[in-house]
Amino acid sequence: MKFPLKQIRLLIGTSSLILFLIIASSFSISAIAFVGVVSIAFKDKILDSILLSLAGFAAGALIGGAFLHLLPETWAITSHHRWGKL
Repeated sequence: MKFPLKQIRLLIGTSSLILFLIIASSFSISAIAFVGVVSIAFKDKILDSILLSLAGFAAGALIGGAFLHLLPETWAITSHHRWGKL
């Protein structure tokens, strides 16, 4: 299913579309955060079997996010020293 972005833009305008997309993405990210609430409903045996995987995923996401946020700064510093000031 293709998202009809062009038709929505014609109906509500560009600035309203941006506001709509910001609110929609905020709600979807908040909905994903409820995974922790849903995991409380699992039985202890199932929760114990997936807890290590979930903790590993969370640690990897945090380390990956920190690394990806450092890349632009590193690129700026190394390109400045290597090629001189542009």
